Amino acid sequence: MNIVGSTDASASANATSTTGQQQSVYISSVVGVSHGFQAVRYFQAVCNHPCLVLKSGHPLLDEIKCEFSIQSSDQLRSIHLSGKLLALW
Repeated sequence: MNIVGSTDASASANATSTTGQQQSVYISSVVGVSHGFQAVRYFQAVCNHPCLVLKSGHPLLDEIKCEFSIQSSDQLRSIHLSGKLLALW
């Protein structure tokens, strides 16, 4: 049975998986494998607002700026990038 658009969905899933793997490798290199609580704190900061972890040296900064069409660091601090702050606003 052939499902129309299945290749697009699988390509999207592969791209998402690759980004997730890149983030996992970055987090492992930052906090180390044995420091689980630091990884939890990292994810907590991402959930609070992405700019808390997206500093100038972050390896995924350029990719994220491109994905969200961000030209300046002021746009990166927007409340609209944080689901948590947007819900409280």
